[in-house]
Amino acid sequence: MANAQDPRGWLDACPELTQFTSDPKVSAAIAGGDGAKLFAALQARRRGPRAAFERRTLDAILQRRRLFTAPMRGAPSLYTLNGFGTRIYGKGDLAQDGTYVGTLFLTALFLPIWPLAQYLCWSSGSQYSFFGKLPLSRAMRLWRGAVAAGVAVVAVATAAAVWAGAREVKGFVVNGLDVPVVVSGAGHPSTVAPGGRASVTFAAGRQHLEASAAGRVIEAIDVDVPRWTDVVVYNVLGAAPLYAQGEYYYPKGKSPAQASEPPFEFYGGRSFTSRDGVAYRFAPAPKSIQTESSARRELRWSVDVMEGGWKRTVAVLEYQGKLAEAAAVAARVASAEPQDREVLSRWIALAQLAGGPASAVAAAKALADAAPGDVDAQRAYSHFLVAAGRRDEARRIFGDRARKDPSAAAGYLRARVEAPPRALAMFEALAKAHPSDPNIRRGLAWQFYSAGRWSDALREYGVLARLAPEDRPAMAGPVAVSLAALGRAPDALARVDQAADMALDIHLAVLHAQVARLARAEKPASHYLARLAEAREEASDRDAWRTYGRVWGHVLAGEPPPDPKEVEAIPFPTQRDACRVMVAAAADPAAALKLAASANRAALAEVADVVAVLLAGEAARLGRDDLAVALAEASGHLEAPGRAVVAFVRGEDPVELKEQEPEVRAALLLARARAEQAYGRDAAPILDEVRANDVLQGAVANAIARWPAAAR
Repeated sequence: MANAQDPRGWLDACPELTQFTSDPKVSAAIAGGDGAKLFAALQARRRGPRAAFERRTLDAILQRRRLFTAPMRGAPSLYTLNGFGTRIYGKGDLAQDGTYVGTLFLTALFLPIWPLAQYLCWSSGSQYSFFGKLPLSRAMRLWRGAVAAGVAVVAVATAAAVWAGAREVKGFVVNGLDVPVVVSGAGHPSTVAPGGRASVTFAAGRQHLEASAAGRVIEAIDVDVPRWTDVVVYNVLGAAPLYAQGEYYYPKGKSPAQASEPPFEFYGGRSFTSRDGVAYRFAPAPKSIQTESSARRELRWSVDVMEGGWKRTVAVLEYQGKLAEAAAVAARVASAEPQDREVLSRWIALAQLAGGPASAVAAAKALADAAPGDVDAQRAYSHFLVAAGRRDEARRIFGDRARKDPSAAAGYLRARVEAPPRALAMFEALAKAHPSDPNIRRGLAWQFYSAGRWSDALREYGVLARLAPEDRPAMAGPVAVSLAALGRAPDALARVDQAADMALDIHLAVLHAQVARLARAEKPASHYLARLAEAREEASDRDAWRTYGRVWGHVLAGEPPPDPKEVEAIPFPTQRDACRVMVAAAADPAAALKLAASANRAALAEVADVVAVLLAGEAARLGRDDLAVALAEASGHLEAPGRAVVAFVRGEDPVELKEQEPEVRAALLLARARAEQAYGRDAAPILDEVRANDVLQGAVANAIARWPAAAR
């Protein structure tokens, strides 16, 4: 219950006041709950002759401005016309919750002239919340006195100096790179550590900013630096994951049962960002703040940088479906760190996602140039040249190198850009000359496998396993298919089990499910799919991966289908869209193509390769060439341009498609067979080829059994 003699609770909030309640004016002000009268009574007592201890106590109480907050009947008017009117200036006594003491001034040409009143307030840009009125501080009373005494010129000159000071803007530089940078054009040159942040001073207006790394300029931009802006940030190359996070605050006791999702804005990818309405800069927002009891809620923004540097930036942009922006960030980072294999590889992957193999060629060349002696880097470059339909160029580049360099590596790279059957002959000759080279044995094994020479493929993969035992998980697929094609499904299952125990991924888990069904294994077909989900650290990830695994198992291995609600509950948009496409593809290609057309390339890349090729063939059959190309190229699995798939379905025989896995070849042949059937022609010979290549009897067999008949 409130104390009638102290309704505002001042004596509890400030026990030092008790010693002055013997003063009639002080006690009357406390009893009346009038902050202005209490402030005046204490000031009057302070002006009288007092002991030093009492003066210090009074000074300490008077400095607690918020203690004297008085209720308001309404918010003050804030309006200016051509610089004349009223505005809030200053941020005194700033608190953690963002509230502060602001002074309402009468202005002339936007210059503060006469202090009208002071308020406890909070602001975001041009929006203000007022929580009470305060007595004028001594400084503001002196200001009034100075104006009244005819020295307004001093006040105007002081305000003009403040205006002139606005030519300098306090801001920040953030660095999301893995190397330090030196920034010029923002005051004195500033060195910013990897993943670091620095406070700088920008000159307002049009400015030229430069960033250097290792003595080399990596970025030069011209920007407009705004005055009087809460946050101004130069994000070098746009590499740092800069963001703004909103937070809703509710009056006590008024929080809704289901609060709205706070807004989020991501600025990664942008080199320069300015933003108003920010309450907290590079500091966490408080859990609670003082709010007006009449307010429904208040929104306050904070600006900060996530951990993870450029890797987090490209990951967020990819998650948002902004693949071109993610690839552009990776390209800029690669230009700053040209020897960093990780960033170059990430650039290749993002470029492939954003625009297919043709877009990835430049990134792959940068990787190859950075590591001229690295076979993996050169292989990636050759792969994307061929996949982009530039096989002749690849032949010239790697042929010239092989003529100058008789090494096994140069010979391997030359042979791998050739098409069958010439490639097989070249690899056989290389294997005789370099019998212990793993790359050459790998290339020869693949040529036998893609040609359906199962026994020869097994022999070569056996040699490769002895030369490079760490590659056993990668060769498990071709080995298992070859064994299954020879009627040795139990042996195939044993090989897959060994590989899955070494390095489990979604492809090995599904391969186990396919082979287990053929071998009629005792171990459940979904064993490794379930284990893959359990390996995830977060519970939400485990649920998503269980569903993801069930989708793959259903479409590729005949496992029971997942509940549609489970698919819709996947929290990751890319995987959710991919699963929608795959589930539809099991029985309704038209619905799957409709979903694929609305999905981004990142989602299409998550679709199983054989399903993507099946749908690409169906899209080509229906004349939807752009969608066919996007589906064929999204995963990067086909070492052929997407247009080759369109040509194959329409009866041509592109050389780029002669070297494919049996299951992919079966998917391509089925698309051609359906095209023939749609025109009423006999497709039986083609369907025989389909069944001969469909060793695992997965998605292709399912399409034969469940897809509706092809129609024109």
